[in-house]
Amino acid sequence: MSKMLLFIILFLALWSCEGPNEKVIEKPVNYFSKVFGEYDAEMGYSIQETTDGGFILSGATSSYWATDSLSRINDIQHGITNAIIAKVDTVGEPEWIKVFGGDMFESAFNAGETDDGGYFFAGYTNSIGNGLYDFWLVKLDAFGNMEWEKTYGTAKADVGLFGEITSDGGYILTGYTILPNKTDKDFWLLKTNADGDSLWSSTFGNDANQSANRVIELSNGGFVIIGETRGDSTNNDILIIKTDENGQEIWTKNIVESNDDLVFSIKETPDGFIAVGTTTSLGAGNKDIWLHKLDASGNVEWQNTFGGDALEYGFDVVPVSDGYVFTGSTSSYGTEFYDLWILKVDLTGVLVWDQLYGSTMIDIGKSIIQNESGGFTILGQTSSYGSGEYDFWIIKTDENGLIPLDDSRTNFKL
Repeated sequence: MSKMLLFIILFLALWSCEGPNEKVIEKPVNYFSKVFGEYDAEMGYSIQETTDGGFILSGATSSYWATDSLSRINDIQHGITNAIIAKVDTVGEPEWIKVFGGDMFESAFNAGETDDGGYFFAGYTNSIGNGLYDFWLVKLDAFGNMEWEKTYGTAKADVGLFGEITSDGGYILTGYTILPNKTDKDFWLLKTNADGDSLWSSTFGNDANQSANRVIELSNGGFVIIGETRGDSTNNDILIIKTDENGQEIWTKNIVESNDDLVFSIKETPDGFIAVGTTTSLGAGNKDIWLHKLDASGNVEWQNTFGGDALEYGFDVVPVSDGYVFTGSTSSYGTEFYDLWILKVDLTGVLVWDQLYGSTMIDIGKSIIQNESGGFTILGQTSSYGSGEYDFWIIKTDENGLIPLDDSRTNFKL
């Protein structure tokens, strides 16, 4: 055999093992519907994807702290409600569940993974701190054990309703405060370093009541806070404030309609913001989901409502490349009690698809994320399934909001 022929044979053998003919092994995508909880109530508020493909959940519980038989929960602290944090794997099975709190009321409204492989959660506490309620920030290790906790507030009520990690490794917290010389609520924005030490805080308000439900850090710096404002003789109106990176106000916007309106979530988009809530001023029924597209200055570009003759609530929204996907609940469609509702609209707010999940009791979608693998994961709470009055309900769907029918796991699709 000539040297040239031998070279050609070796080249073809090597070429057949790589390049266009190489078989790519893709990780399987797990779709599922999972419910877990105990005899009383687990109220889910947030879900975030973790680097291992699982999820971290936060909420409030009135059952886990009192169930002494649950050996996986260490240092059980009996309280009226406690904060609950759960780490679940790629198919929604709990890896660990931890509860935190004292003798009174606690809740965790957001949790996330930190750069060191641990976690944090933010919310409020009624058991420790300086006042009636305090902002509460807790750092956890990789197994959910507390590394430190910090409270922030005065002798009055300081209720933390959301917190998030910032680009500098610290945290931004928001909710409302009652200042020492006032009796009404004001927006409170608090920035900490990575150890939870306060760096600065700002309050925003007037003689009416203001309460902030969500804060986001902007891609070009600064923050946007969204919530409601209400006076003694007025209705709830939507209030949006943008600040610089030091908490100094840049602009304020009000969205005012005839009746009570609420907003629960806002996310940044390439050209502004998308916000979701509930309106009693507009729409077809007593309450409808209210979706707002805002420009970069907080002005309304378009708005749309979704619902029927009864009650609908919108709790969280996520932007996608060709529109927006949001979740909440409806009592106009499905079982006509309360069903978990997932909807997608295009970039102009026109409905693309919607999916209902639920049964004969109350089922609500509270938090939604787009997965790195595609599709969506929703954290809700259900009283139709599970062990208690309410249980955590995690649904992982494809890009159309569906749990594929060939999946072997339980399908709760109506």
